[in-house]
Amino acid sequence: MERPNAFVCFSFEEWNAMDRRITRGRRGIPYYDSDGHKHFVFDATDTHGGMRYQRLAYPMKRLLAGLDLLNGTSLEKDERADYRKIKSGVANWLKENDYLTEDNLQNSLWIEGVSYSLYTMTGFPKDNGIRLTPMPFMLKPHADLFKEIYIT
Repeated sequence: MERPNAFVCFSFEEWNAMDRRITRGRRGIPYYDSDGHKHFVFDATDTHGGMRYQRLAYPMKRLLAGLDLLNGTSLEKDERADYRKIKSGVANWLKENDYLTEDNLQNSLWIEGVSYSLYTMTGFPKDNGIRLTPMPFMLKPHADLFKEIYIT
């Protein structure tokens, strides 16, 4: 939430180990560990030197084909925007696998969380008209839910 456009973050020491340096004047992104200690990470755009960090990106077509295979649908031919196709496929899969409940807030968090996680793996810009809102919970429940979503 501190910097929603950040896409690959590591600590100062981790970037140094990759032969990347933090650009002077860049501010770290704060986060708290499970013990409540404050730490900072830096986004790839805050670094320079060495080889440019490249993260693995999966083709959108491959992602949609996978969702089609799981759901027995044909999202790839759908006319909607890619993110909406992913959300539709994810919602269908979560419903069929009993992840969705009577709690609409929790359902939307699951659908958005899994969809967004998959979408960012395609390498598309994270701020491509997608608005995420923080959950109305404390840090520990956020972390626990995110862990479940990521595993899913």
